[in-house]
Amino acid sequence: MFLKYFKKVRLNLTTKFVVLFLTISLVPLIIAVYISYDSSRKVLEEKAAYQLYQISDNKVYQIDKYFSEAKKAVAVLARMPSTISSMEKFNQAFQEHQTNSLEYLVIDKELRAILLYFQEASKYDDLFFISPEGNLTFSTVQKHASGINYLTDLKANPDLTAILKSTIALLETKISTFKLIKGDKIRAYITSPVSNEGKFIGVIGVQINNEGIYDVIKDYTGLGKTGEIVLVARLEDQITLVAPSRHDPEGAFETSVELGSNHGIALQKAVQREKSWGITTDYKGEKVLATWRYLPNYQWGLVVKMNADEILKTANELKDRLAVVGTILLIMIILITVLMARSVSGPIKKLTKVAATISKGNLLARARINTKDEIEELANSFNQMTDNLLKTQSRLKEKSEQLAINLGQIEIQNKELEQEKNKVSQEKDKLNAILYGIGDGVFVVDPDYKIMIFNQEAEIISGITYKEATGKRYDHVLNFISEKNGKSNGKFIREAINSGEIRETSFDTVLVKKDNEKIPVAGSAAPLKDSDGNVISCVVVFRDVSKEREIDQAKTEFVSLASHQLRTPLSTVSWYAEMLLDEDVGKINKDQKKYLQALYDANHRMVELVNALLNVSRIELGTFAIDPEPIKFLEIADSVIKEQTQQIKEKGLKIEKNYAIDLPIINADPRLLRIILQNLISNAVKYTPEKGSITIEISKKDSDILVKVKDTGYGIPKSQQSKIFNKLFRADNVLNKDCDGTGLGLYIVKSVVEQSGGKIWFESEENEGTTFFTTIPLIGMKKKKGVKVLAS
Repeated sequence: MFLKYFKKVRLNLTTKFVVLFLTISLVPLIIAVYISYDSSRKVLEEKAAYQLYQISDNKVYQIDKYFSEAKKAVAVLARMPSTISSMEKFNQAFQEHQTNSLEYLVIDKELRAILLYFQEASKYDDLFFISPEGNLTFSTVQKHASGINYLTDLKANPDLTAILKSTIALLETKISTFKLIKGDKIRAYITSPVSNEGKFIGVIGVQINNEGIYDVIKDYTGLGKTGEIVLVARLEDQITLVAPSRHDPEGAFETSVELGSNHGIALQKAVQREKSWGITTDYKGEKVLATWRYLPNYQWGLVVKMNADEILKTANELKDRLAVVGTILLIMIILITVLMARSVSGPIKKLTKVAATISKGNLLARARINTKDEIEELANSFNQMTDNLLKTQSRLKEKSEQLAINLGQIEIQNKELEQEKNKVSQEKDKLNAILYGIGDGVFVVDPDYKIMIFNQEAEIISGITYKEATGKRYDHVLNFISEKNGKSNGKFIREAINSGEIRETSFDTVLVKKDNEKIPVAGSAAPLKDSDGNVISCVVVFRDVSKEREIDQAKTEFVSLASHQLRTPLSTVSWYAEMLLDEDVGKINKDQKKYLQALYDANHRMVELVNALLNVSRIELGTFAIDPEPIKFLEIADSVIKEQTQQIKEKGLKIEKNYAIDLPIINADPRLLRIILQNLISNAVKYTPEKGSITIEISKKDSDILVKVKDTGYGIPKSQQSKIFNKLFRADNVLNKDCDGTGLGLYIVKSVVEQSGGKIWFESEENEGTTFFTTIPLIGMKKKKGVKVLAS
């Protein structure tokens, strides 16, 4: 059959020789290569499957061990005396007073630190207590327990409710499966019963994440470069990763395969309670060798896999070597066949090829045949004909080449212009989309302060249209003024262009809209520079902060009212406690005096906190007064140091005073100046450990009085230095120290200093100490009317 077809097909003599010899040689060669490769492949697959099974068994053991140890750790925590005592106190406070009561907050403050230590030491996401009735009485994540009842409120947290009921019913430690919760956080719960002298008093629970599971499965020893261990669970019709994998570290509860799809076959079989191995496709569609099994204790599937290419590398290399050997043999056969054929058909084929080349227009082709016969004469005739055609073609070619050059240059220029046009159009469209889609008002000015761009949000906020704004100076269109004095307040744009640095609006900036309505705004101006650093334009971003101002105002007024109402009862408590301590109403014993002193001290700290809150509200409401009078700066400083004498002696601190002798008398409010010095010096004493030293320097520098308070205390961590003047902020490294504080002092000092025209800054290294610098102008403080004074 093949020979008949071979005879009918029109082929040249050389091709016929090659095809015939290849057919005879190629078939047995292919059969030999296939048998060798297939045998090698099967051996490698079985060996790899056995290795993957061993790894799978090991991972199942490690997972069981991880969960067993996690449950044991919580069970141990439930038996600790400190846990039992803490739970009893929180349960009692919750039942008698609820979570927002003073009694509950006192217990929370007393016990939260040790419970946070247990949580952080064990790397739990949360640690919480639940009463026998199902009420949440404490949580390290929530500042105060919310009082949710997980036995009655079934929708609050179904997973936690399920294991909580089991723990209470069986008095056993239970663990839930991992689930994805809001915020893309993966968690599971462990709960354990807590008893005191045989009486069940509640449940301790912890929330864990899937990092521990990932630590178990991320050991890829024996899995080569492509091997991977995958844990999955069935969520309705989706097979979902419950832990990060080697090639998908962000895939936990994000990567999934639909049940019944063509991908992730091994994952689907694992959750369907099968245990086997084979060549299949993984969840990414890649060909892999995998083993799979079901973990009934956790309702998970475990798949251990490697890319098939890596496993069959040896077999593929053998196949490649056999292919190379076969190729060499085929090349040798072809060469021998071609040489034999050419010795017969060479001259005829050469002449035919030259004739075909000339017929296609290649007039440079020549037939070089030395057969001394008619074929040689025919070749000479072809050569003479092409010589004549070549001369004619040469003249036409010169003209066509010049024309092609001209057309090519024009085409290149057109393409370049089109590309530049497209780039400009794309950038313009992109910029417009960004500007008109942004939620803040944005406009751009050139170095002459003329508006070039004015977005849609800027039109809405200002009431001025794009056509009305563009091409005009910004200060002729937009009227930024100070809320305090009504003067122009748009200098932040000019300063940004002149300095080449970003500038922000002041807190009291308002924008006068087109209809003369005044709205508070906040924003910034950022200069744009060319490659030489020259400012070529400035981008201004601003937004309406009316609602933020209203919220801040309401919050401040509430704090002021609440703090004011607290002062009278606190003063009464302080007065009665002092009378009892002085034995004005009768003798008291040693224990009574001890408790009364503790009550007096606690009440005193509460008075200080209320005064601080009142000061903050008066500063923010602008209701405090400034009454300057001639004062001696150093006398006030010495009196403040004298107030700290007892604490200084108790801690054995060394105080060094460096005062300039040429300090003039300045006009300043003595109460405000005392607040500044009291906070700086008392902080230095409070946050300096025993046997430390404090240096207080007061000198004249240029047009200011410079106060420098340096200590050898705990210092401020670098990562938290930007927050040191924020309200209610205290650095992490002093929270566990026995140091009282409200976190409001430095906020008040900064506000008072800046209201007085001065500045405050600091330098600090953790565990090396802190130095605060404060300047007060020599011209003194400006008088300011107000309904209240700040409490020192």
